[in-house]
Amino acid sequence: MSLVVMFDPPRTSFSSSGQKHNMCSDKTPLRHRPMPGLKLQIFEALFGTQVSPSNLRYLGDYFAFYVEEIGLLGIGIGTQARQAARVAATTHEDIMQIARAIRVHADGTRQDLQRVLRGNFADKSENEIENAINLGIRLCLLVNVRDKSLSSLRSSTPCVVWAADVPLKQFLTSLFPVPRYTRLTAKESRLDPKFTATNMVRICGLRIRWTTSLEDHLSLDRRTKTLSIFPHKFVLQAMLGIGSGSKQHPVPLPHSMLAETILTLDLLFPPWDRDTEVFLEAQGQAFHQIGEFDAHRTLNLWDFVHWRDRVLELYEEVFQSPPVSWAQLWRDRRNPQQFWTFWIALFILGLTIVSCVATMVQTWAAVKAIGRQRS
Repeated sequence: MSLVVMFDPPRTSFSSSGQKHNMCSDKTPLRHRPMPGLKLQIFEALFGTQVSPSNLRYLGDYFAFYVEEIGLLGIGIGTQARQAARVAATTHEDIMQIARAIRVHADGTRQDLQRVLRGNFADKSENEIENAINLGIRLCLLVNVRDKSLSSLRSSTPCVVWAADVPLKQFLTSLFPVPRYTRLTAKESRLDPKFTATNMVRICGLRIRWTTSLEDHLSLDRRTKTLSIFPHKFVLQAMLGIGSGSKQHPVPLPHSMLAETILTLDLLFPPWDRDTEVFLEAQGQAFHQIGEFDAHRTLNLWDFVHWRDRVLELYEEVFQSPPVSWAQLWRDRRNPQQFWTFWIALFILGLTIVSCVATMVQTWAAVKAIGRQRS
């Protein structure tokens, strides 16, 4: 059953000349979709980075997620479930206030943040403020933090729980650990230049699932051969303050992880690769068109710290796995020498079989001709 979330149309007013225009006040209810001017305000409040109107085109995917997350608040099986999902925030301004509080008080615990927000939401219940904090984290940090009882609202993405007595920065750092030690020789740390998502889809049967949770990035489901990819490159750049003249209270996510996530996107989806461009266009993704672009695409595993284990797992479990169909085998150009050796050998085998069949037919025809002569 498909789900349709209804939003009220944006409020309008008329100027003295009779011209109609949209109202984008900071008190716009959440049930109203944010208009372009309000989107810029929301984005700056959520990520602490100013965005010029010319970059609005890059915000489409993020605000599709933003609207979807807000739409999920009204979904539930029965009144009790909907009440459990209620949040203290009722306007887009509330979301902006919560996001600012999350960044400013990132060294505090959930309990500390709840006390800070209590002043703004004095008439709301503790559960509603808890849900508002979770919503704010999902929207401004893009980590799927939510109550376990509400995990079914986005069942395809694993949810994580932030304990009440753990500082937010400590919790976020724990989600993106640095491996203590990885045994790799110089040769083993070098990735094949053909290691792209498009090649693995065409040759290895890999499936791509786009995720809105940073913690889910590069997670591989071995059973279904499905790879989760976080595609919001513009948001990553905003979190890092790239191209911005203003950066107040940076996001509490590890900046090395954010920069490394961009590297993984450039690794698996090289901007200059034509096959990648065609694949992403078919998928409705355009993040490869967003600069800044590095001068080179790194192929060294040692350049990845937070994502090294997941990149290595993808490389060994998928990229180095053999094709599973004749079509994939024909498209496999990872080892040209092995490719041509196999197909030439197969061609020779085919000629041998044809030759054997022809010899058998000739022998049968000769025996039959001798039999006729004797008769």
